Amino acid sequence: MNDVFSLRGGWVLHPEYRCRMLEDVVYTGRAKTPQFQSLSIYAPEPYLTADGRVDPAGTCGRFTAATAPVVFENNAAGYLQMPHTRLGDSRDGAAKYLERGMVYVTCGCRGRDSRDADGVLCGTSPWSLVDLKTALRFLRHSREALPGDWSRVVSVGWSAGGAMSSLLGVTGDDPRYLPYLEENGAYLDESDAVWAAQIYCPIIDLDHADAAYEWQFLRDPENEDSHVGPAGRMDAFRAALSGELAGRYVRYFNSLGLRRPGTDEPLRFGEDGRSGTAYRWLMELLEEAAGEYFRRLERGALPSPARRRTISPAGARRRASRPRTRPPGSPGTEAGRALPPSTTMCCAAAAG
Repeated sequence: MNDVFSLRGGWVLHPEYRCRMLEDVVYTGRAKTPQFQSLSIYAPEPYLTADGRVDPAGTCGRFTAATAPVVFENNAAGYLQMPHTRLGDSRDGAAKYLERGMVYVTCGCRGRDSRDADGVLCGTSPWSLVDLKTALRFLRHSREALPGDWSRVVSVGWSAGGAMSSLLGVTGDDPRYLPYLEENGAYLDESDAVWAAQIYCPIIDLDHADAAYEWQFLRDPENEDSHVGPAGRMDAFRAALSGELAGRYVRYFNSLGLRRPGTDEPLRFGEDGRSGTAYRWLMELLEEAAGEYFRRLERGALPSPARRRTISPAGARRRASRPRTRPPGSPGTEAGRALPPSTTMCCAAAAG
């Protein structure tokens, strides 16, 4: 395991991002897959001197080297083993945090496909989460050599990483993980709790995920090429299976007895999955989100990438009339299938 103190001279200046970076730091001395059990740290340039020492007087935006929140972004995807990201990667999110004066950590972890040197599976549950907890404890053990306020760590993740982020948020310092942390070589006298968790499209309800996706992508026979598999169209068997799963999700949802907040109206889907009080409320929420998006766009309140795009409600409706695909690798039985027209209009407007 590398030690941040001994690596102090390893910080490298990245002129484009105006940050100093310490990359490929293995966070446990008992790593079974070091390539994935490692992390990289990026800090605004003023927070560190050229020789890698924290500069207490360094400021960036409204933060200093001592008060900057720490963004801890895990790169988990599909519950597979994933390395940490690098600046400029397609999954890299460092720039928006660094330019606002935050310290950014990107962390890899083991997954369900991880194997140790003997070829034995070593990354099934709960090891992805345990790895991330181990990394947090490692970083806090090294906090004297790092910029940032380590009492204000914000966990970030999406998809399977969103699930990991949610779990980091609700299991901080949970004693049930101590045996696993000890086995993983974690610092048991440090904390793995986070100050906040930012959670994007988390894969949490795995018991019903396949059915939920078939309900969402109902009647769309195509899937695009992704790391899950090649592009193609559903044959008759898969179409029938898709319909059966979609129906199961409707029945599952209706069994929950959900009610609309504020009105106490029962929320249910019709048998077709595209009608009923639940579906109408979902459409209302999406329309509200779309309206809020355009209001923010008009007053210039969105980040610069959104402002650079020229889009109108009419344009969104025209674009939504064409199939809109999800990013490659989205979870479910048919990765990356297009949204159905009934929901695409609202989603396209809301997402821009």
